[in-house]
Amino acid sequence: AVLAGWLRALGVHPSGLPAGPGEAAALFRSLTAQNPVAILADDAASAEQARAILPGAGLVIITSRHQLADLVALDGARFISLGPLGPAAAAELAARVAGRDAPAAAFTELADCCGNLPLAIRATAALLAVRPQLGMEQVVADLTARRQGLPASGTSQEGIVTAAMHASYDRLDREAARTYRLLSLHPGPDFTAAAAAALLDADADQAGHLISVLAGASLLEEALPGRWRYHDLSRAHARQTAAATDGEDERAAAVARAIDYYLRASAAADLLILPGRRRIAEAFSLPARDQPAHASTADAVAWLDAEQANLLHAQKTAADQARHATAWQFCDTMWGWCRSRHDYPAWKQVCEQAVASAKACSDPRAEVHAATRLASCLIAMGEAAAAAPVAEEAVATAWANGDRAGEGSAREHAGICALERGDYQAAISHCNRGLDCWRRVSQHERAEAILHRLLGRAYAALGDHRQAHAHLNTALGIFTRLGEDYHAARARYILAITRLAAAPGGEHAGEAIDLLQQARPVMEAEDQPLPLSELLTALAEAHARTGNTSVAQACLEEASALHQGLRLPASHPARARARAIAGQLATPHSPQAHHAQAHDSHEPPEPGG
Repeated sequence: AVLAGWLRALGVHPSGLPAGPGEAAALFRSLTAQNPVAILADDAASAEQARAILPGAGLVIITSRHQLADLVALDGARFISLGPLGPAAAAELAARVAGRDAPAAAFTELADCCGNLPLAIRATAALLAVRPQLGMEQVVADLTARRQGLPASGTSQEGIVTAAMHASYDRLDREAARTYRLLSLHPGPDFTAAAAAALLDADADQAGHLISVLAGASLLEEALPGRWRYHDLSRAHARQTAAATDGEDERAAAVARAIDYYLRASAAADLLILPGRRRIAEAFSLPARDQPAHASTADAVAWLDAEQANLLHAQKTAADQARHATAWQFCDTMWGWCRSRHDYPAWKQVCEQAVASAKACSDPRAEVHAATRLASCLIAMGEAAAAAPVAEEAVATAWANGDRAGEGSAREHAGICALERGDYQAAISHCNRGLDCWRRVSQHERAEAILHRLLGRAYAALGDHRQAHAHLNTALGIFTRLGEDYHAARARYILAITRLAAAPGGEHAGEAIDLLQQARPVMEAEDQPLPLSELLTALAEAHARTGNTSVAQACLEEASALHQGLRLPASHPARARARAIAGQLATPHSPQAHHAQAHDSHEPPEPGG
């Protein structure tokens, strides 16, 4: 997840993100080899965790409560052991945080009582800042008593910090103290006021005020504007206090409200990102409760980007608490984000957990839906061979349970897998049976159009251009009527390359050019560089057939620039196809040399069936 975010920040298009973490790490090292970066990796749990994000060149500072000796031995890291602050620096920090006049010796005593540890000093001195009537002597006396009451308080740094946390906690009012305890149960690394309000069952203004109180006492920190978090020791103290103070039912209800917030909020965002697709999760029909307002699709995607870690934690926490009927729904509510960001590790994790949770709650309909989403993820990762058995199992489960809509969707993805392995008859069988499923349960024109488009590809690959044109024109008509501009553009593209494949030479080149020119502005507007590059390559071939080599060459140059921006390997089919057309331009051939193969185009998995 970290690498995916960094690669996007370094200019890698989401569709160009590598499928595996190893490949992502290699690309990150490559991009930074000549462009050094500085990285702060805070609170690393292991050497392996830190090693995974090392750049090709630059400076990396890793903080950890573990020594991470392997990084020193194997990676040339320099180990720096950080003890408490020196007395002068510790007193200066205490004075700065407290913000009041007092003799220097008083701040030295306060810092010494905190073991000269920055976190303990901040928590203790913050009391003096927010409570002007509180005497420094009283704070020191309370903290000393607290330390004496803790095991190993005189030698344990964590014990000292815990004592400081508890001294601050004891002076919170009832609502702030409850907030401190319960927010520590939040399933994720940080939270907004809206998420806190849901967990606390409070309104946003009230939650915001309570967060400010805790931040003023240095019990919370603002990680980013509007996003709050605990230090790990503060969180541990707050959770221990919650376990001792709040009943199990109250703690569970707070976590459940937070999970429910993330589920509903991700559902609201998904409705903006992919409005026309089929959904089955109950979350989409639940009323919104103080959900974020998104002005655009980009805003919805940005919200999901910011909340990615929390969403993954929410799903896992739901599963850990055996709330499987909730956990599986995240693969439905996060689908638009997964499709647009191509964060394959996160995408796969969400889908695999959804499949496991659907099975755990014995919900065959949910199991089919989740398995189909997992198959789609694997296809997008280029692992059609692994996706095929997942899709086939989803087909069998749907058929056995009379879930015709689920079967139609599963057969769509089984059909894509068959196309990828070149088994066109199997693809045709799956797609035809998928069409029959949709027609039996209800009319779902979008899903039917996707299947018609797949059938067009399969028949074109078999050389049956009459059947291919019929299915592709049907798909184009449906997508156009539904206002599905991107899918209509893809249909035009496949129809164009099928027309080129139907006859050598320039017989259908003009028609193909018209179709591709209609599709091009939609592809450009959708910010889908790989499909756009394929379209430009096809346009180059069509222009080459008419003898317009200068325009053909310009199209290939644009396609090549997109390939380089996506950092596609030389072996990628899109680059290989462009090279073939470039070779034809460089060396005149007979018209038969310009024969396109319709099945060379890559068909991305569709979230429709």
